[in-house]
Amino acid sequence: MKIPDTVIKDIAENLEIGLCSYINKETGEIISIPVDIDIDFIGEEDELWRKDLQTIRKHPKKIIKLTDIPPRYSFEIMDDFISTITNNQLKYRLKESIQKSKPFRHFKSEINRADKERDRWFEFKKQRVIEWITARLEEI
Repeated sequence: MKIPDTVIKDIAENLEIGLCSYINKETGEIISIPVDIDIDFIGEEDELWRKDLQTIRKHPKKIIKLTDIPPRYSFEIMDDFISTITNNQLKYRLKESIQKSKPFRHFKSEINRADKERDRWFEFKKQRVIEWITARLEEI
């Protein structure tokens, strides 16, 4: 099944803000809910998502779950981005940041101080997440 590029971009944005997406392999329908909701237990606080959760539970064999990008792949995205930077000082700081404990936090802190590269980072990361989603969907 071919998922339209606009839907894949929406899924990428949802992942970025903490939603996971469930895709019906037969219909292409996309359901996005917060990552921390347990689909097997609908509490009072999950009432807003009740219909979506019931749909997901009703068709488990038809549903593919796309949730967080694996940390190893996220790390690879950061490392690949660093290799594109021409400013040697920034490149050095970012390289150091991912070698520390809590590399994601340190990378984020460094990239947020790099005005020009910050926007480029977000575009780079978005494109790589889209590639990951596309590859995942091609597996079905």
